[in-house]
Amino acid sequence: MQEFIRGMHPKVAAPDWLLVGYDDDGLAAVLAMRVSPFDRYAFIQAIGVAQRASGNGLAGEAITIAPQVMGTFYKMRSDFIVQARIDPMNFAAKSVAERAGFDHIGSDYTYETWTKRY
Repeated sequence: MQEFIRGMHPKVAAPDWLLVGYDDDGLAAVLAMRVSPFDRYAFIQAIGVAQRASGNGLAGEAITIAPQVMGTFYKMRSDFIVQARIDPMNFAAKSVAERAGFDHIGSDYTYETWTKRY
């Protein structure tokens, strides 16, 4: 299974931040993110939510962590961008991004780009 996952497209660099959230039953959500302080930019690589916790707003909560990381650890309170690339068929992820105030700014042949400027 790991070989299959490693071979999936797109390959992404190791995250700068891997933030995890727990509930009473254990691991509930994960946020993987890369940050470029020089470019004032954060890229959400992945948000994962345990199936048992799906529908409880954890993905929406996770997406709001990115600007908190930028503010707390990189001292950026404004004038930075958070971006994510989302599979066009992942309606749940697109809904989360839209509710969080992200704008769909374009698509390539496989993914949609969603961005929010702070």
